[in-house]
Amino acid sequence: MIFTCRKQDLIWSLMFAVSLAVLPLVNAASVLAASSNAAEVENHIPWGLTLTSCSGDLVTIVGDMRTLSHIHDDGTGAFHGHISGAQDGSGVGVSGAVYQFSNSFSLNVNGSASPSVLSIEMSSHLNTSGPDNNTDMHTTVHLTINANGDVTVVNVDTRGGCQ
Repeated sequence: MIFTCRKQDLIWSLMFAVSLAVLPLVNAASVLAASSNAAEVENHIPWGLTLTSCSGDLVTIVGDMRTLSHIHDDGTGAFHGHISGAQDGSGVGVSGAVYQFSNSFSLNVNGSASPSVLSIEMSSHLNTSGPDNNTDMHTTVHLTINANGDVTVVNVDTRGGCQ
């Protein structure tokens, strides 16, 4: 079981990853505007964040995120976007323990300006030596935005724990 503070740390990580992941989609949109009806953009982005391990150790992780974005204008005013990515990093906790972090995610968006549907799937791992001190988390998010720009559906499912 993950305590609230640890779960909150990884949810912040999710939001951090998604916010960085949207940047390539914006880049792809500008490429799309200047080209035909499809664009693909690859990015490498350095990042850093602080998490709490299963043992309560405060860990600052730094690493690299790689994303591949594809956006397609279907010619009817709608678009379809897909971003896949991976984050890898390492860090040292306040205790001196060395940690490895990995994260993979997939983000899909379909729609026009509104309505739109956004779905995200993400798996995160924070690992170090020792028993019961590895964190695994899997999160899925689904958002629906209506023609007025209002978010009408929000489904978030987060599962994971310490091993």
